[in-house]
Amino acid sequence: MKLWLPTFVLFLSLCASPALAQQQSDWRYVAEAVLGDSKKRYVVQVDRASMRRSKTGVSYWLRIVEADPDHTSSYGTPARGPSLYEDNCLTHQLRLVQGAIIWGYEGPTIPLNRPAAWQYIAPDSLAQITHRFVCKL
Repeated sequence: MKLWLPTFVLFLSLCASPALAQQQSDWRYVAEAVLGDSKKRYVVQVDRASMRRSKTGVSYWLRIVEADPDHTSSYGTPARGPSLYEDNCLTHQLRLVQGAIIWGYEGPTIPLNRPAAWQYIAPDSLAQITHRFVCKL
């Protein structure tokens, strides 16, 4: 009887392994832009594997990576770590759920402890391009 629990735990871990392996990131190109005064090019990416749809919108992980100037690899080093967003496709609003708020181009980074307030998406912005990308899929 004492062997039953460890055997059951081992069985569950083996069954869960294929399901966990399917949850790998699937970062997709959304847009490219020059941010700040640095003249460096950055690529905005969304993880399609993380996208979760609801009746009104979608949540997703987004990251910004430095574009590779030599074009020797697909993308350079991450400029900003992944952040979790919610996008309301009906009202054209979005909010940061988890991540960090960065003040200015190279300013201080403040971790976010709770979801930010909903904000309308500015026209002709990276947020609008991302909104179109996640809401049409």
